[in-house]
Amino acid sequence: MFGERKEMSRYDLVMFDMDGTLMDSRAFHQKVFYRFLNQYVGNITEEEVRRGIGATVREIFDSAGVPEENLKELFVKLDEFCRTQVMDLAGQIPVIPGAYQLLEGLKSKGIPCGLLTNSMQAVTENMLKAKGLWNFFAGVSGADYFSVNKIERCRKLQKRLHGEKVLYVGDTEMDIELADCMGYDSCLAKTGYGWYEDETYILQVLRPDYVVLELKEILKFV
Repeated sequence: MFGERKEMSRYDLVMFDMDGTLMDSRAFHQKVFYRFLNQYVGNITEEEVRRGIGATVREIFDSAGVPEENLKELFVKLDEFCRTQVMDLAGQIPVIPGAYQLLEGLKSKGIPCGLLTNSMQAVTENMLKAKGLWNFFAGVSGADYFSVNKIERCRKLQKRLHGEKVLYVGDTEMDIELADCMGYDSCLAKTGYGWYEDETYILQVLRPDYVVLELKEILKFV
């Protein structure tokens, strides 16, 4: 998918978060979990689901009162649910302005892209394929029962993609913290669609290397 570098680049891998970074998908996830939890767990209100969005799948299950011994079985059911019952919703997700232009630009520069998300692998694949983004990524890592930990999955994805000089693009406190933990340069996507909670903390304490108001700005410094 990616040919030889056409020019000397600052990074040999750009890693992206997905939700709130490339896709405006909060409403999508609310609808998916509302459907799933009411079908397989019990009566859950839309407000309860809304409050849980942004947490990991494991944390959402915990908040819904799922016993530890039922978690593995429920992850399997969620995986199947995401593969078969969400395509009608996936096609409705807005792609954040500038995402296509950015990914096309990185591809033209010969810089591979990876995607790391706490969304389930199955739903991630459906989302990316529904919006025509799948083929931009050399590797994609979503969550499942055995690999909820984002840092562990990040290490595996970086190793698989042979990245040494890595830029991580995300929209939350956790994304910038992850980049710092991994020794990556970090970029906060402050586009108006982000899921972060404390902008002051991000800018003054975490201090990302870059802050962009439009995704296409990233092309200026890669």
